[in-house]
Amino acid sequence: MPIELGIILSFVQGVAEFLPISSSGHLAVIQYYLAPVFGAYEVPLMFDVFLHFATLVVTLCYVRKEVFGLIVSLFRRGEQFEREHRLIGLVIVGVIPAGLIGLLLRDVIADSFHSMRVTGFGFLFTALFLEVAHRRQKDDATESRGGLLEGEWELPTWRQALVIGFAQAFAILPGVSRSGSTIASALISGLGPSSAVRFSLLIALPVVFGATLLECRKLVSLPVDELQVYLVCFAVTLIVGWFSLLLLVKMVNNTRLRIFSIYTFLLGLALSIIV
Repeated sequence: MPIELGIILSFVQGVAEFLPISSSGHLAVIQYYLAPVFGAYEVPLMFDVFLHFATLVVTLCYVRKEVFGLIVSLFRRGEQFEREHRLIGLVIVGVIPAGLIGLLLRDVIADSFHSMRVTGFGFLFTALFLEVAHRRQKDDATESRGGLLEGEWELPTWRQALVIGFAQAFAILPGVSRSGSTIASALISGLGPSSAVRFSLLIALPVVFGATLLECRKLVSLPVDELQVYLVCFAVTLIVGWFSLLLLVKMVNNTRLRIFSIYTFLLGLALSIIV
C-alpha cells in the first residue's frame, strides 16, 4: 500500500477515533473515493485493525490508572476493592453486545464497509444520537471542575452499562461513531461528562483488543517494506490520536456535541445524495 495513502488514513483514524464522527465511516469514505487515486483499490482489513490498535494504546495511556487498579483488584479482596470489582462487572456487561454481534456478523459487517449508502445512514444516525445527547446533557458542575485527569468519576448502573454496550454494538457499522454512540447514550441515561468519557474508553479496550488479536496473526506474512509502512502509520495515529482524545475531553465537558452533530449530518446527507 502506498505510504502516502497510509499516512492520510492514519491521520484520519487518529482524529476520528476519539472525536464522535466515526473513524470507520471516514476510513470507508476515503478508501472508496481516494484509494483508487493511489492505485490501491482495496485497503486490507488488517491495516484498519492495526490503526485501531494504535488508538487502543492511546486509550490505555489515558486510563492507565483505572486499568492498573482493575488488574490489581483481580488478585485482591476486601471493601477497598469493591468499586474496582463492580467496575469489572460493568465493563463486561458493556462489552458483551459488541463482542457477540462482531463475531456473529463479521462477514456482513466487513461487506458494509464497501457500501456508501450504509455509511451515509450511519453518519445520519450518529448525528441524531449526538443531537439528542446535546439537548439532554447533564450539567454536572462538580465533574466539570474536577476534569477527567483528576478526582472521582461516577460508575454507571447495570442498566446504563447495558444501554451503553448496545450503543457500542451499533458502532460496528461504518458511519456510526463508537465514541459518539457510547458517550451520547451515557449522557442521555444520566451520566455526567467525565463518567461518560471514562466508561466509553474502558469498554472500548476489550473490543479493539479482541479485533486486533483476530488479525495480528497476518502481520507475520507481511513483506518487510509493507511492515515499515504499517509502523510509520502506527506512529502517526498514535500522536494524532493523543491530541484528538484531549480535544474530545475538552469539548464534551463544555457541551459542544452539536458541532459534531451538524458535521456528521451534513456528511451523511452528502453521501446519501451522491449515492
